[in-house]
Amino acid sequence: MAGTMEREGATRRELTKRDRFWLGHLQVIARGNESASEYTRHKGLSVGALYQGMRRLEERGAQSESWDGRGASGDPLPATGYYFSINATDASGRVAVYNQPSAPLLAGFENWSAVQFNGSASLPAADFNPFRNDELRIDYTMSGAGLHSIDVRPLPCCAVASIPLRTLEPVAEGPTTLRWDGRLPSGGLLSQAFNVFFDFPRPIEANAIFVAYDFSFGDVRTNPYVFHPTLAEVTNLKYQLPRPAEVTVDVIDPDGNFLVTVQPTTLQPAGDYEVRWDGLDEDGLIVTTEGSYTLDLRARDVASNQVYVRRATTLVAR
Repeated sequence: MAGTMEREGATRRELTKRDRFWLGHLQVIARGNESASEYTRHKGLSVGALYQGMRRLEERGAQSESWDGRGASGDPLPATGYYFSINATDASGRVAVYNQPSAPLLAGFENWSAVQFNGSASLPAADFNPFRNDELRIDYTMSGAGLHSIDVRPLPCCAVASIPLRTLEPVAEGPTTLRWDGRLPSGGLLSQAFNVFFDFPRPIEANAIFVAYDFSFGDVRTNPYVFHPTLAEVTNLKYQLPRPAEVTVDVIDPDGNFLVTVQPTTLQPAGDYEVRWDGLDEDGLIVTTEGSYTLDLRARDVASNQVYVRRATTLVAR
């Protein structure tokens, strides 16, 4: 795991040039077949000095480390599951490893039945209608951490391909929420009945670490939903930012093609916002095609550097 590590119960210090000198030799000993005494003898080093250097690098006893969720570059890592690896070399050159660096996050097949889930899907309205910018909210609880898959299966069966909402996504133990705006992978909206299918979770290795970010746009809607650009009417996209973010809003036509940018990338503080679209394309001409247009809202969270996307639909009439 790359990132910033901080020690609890011990004084944190940077490695000196001398520390790095001895650390390099200890790593060679750990990878080789010689004992510490044999290695120091043919290298012309003092085995006592080697031991002192090693003790300076790490005193024995209980140790505790913390991680801030950032990678080697200092940027926050994506929201998913991670595991840690510990390598220790004692004074005699013996090596102990907890979690090989190449170890998978997934636990063994024999443990798959250990994690269960329960839950239900709750709708924002009695009749979920993505054309009204409704969101389907799915709440369920994991009895343990696992890789989980959920998909939407339109009815009648097999008429339309399943729509993946989560595909082997690391999910922590406890309550979890998933939201879906009713969109197909192509960007269009589903207009038929469907079932929500929960796959069996696959348990994750013990001591997995989950990086998560809480970011919600609030109730994203266009108002009015139907408007007539030829009559000089406009529609407004309303959204909310929980914290500062760089926001961009584009309009996508009924065929899924980019039409115009109505909100160039702008750093916005937390708060409520409204973006207007007057039904004009990039050339300033009124759109000539009736149908559902998508306002694509993208926000890069300044705190986590993660990009969040919400889409809202508006109907252009002539």
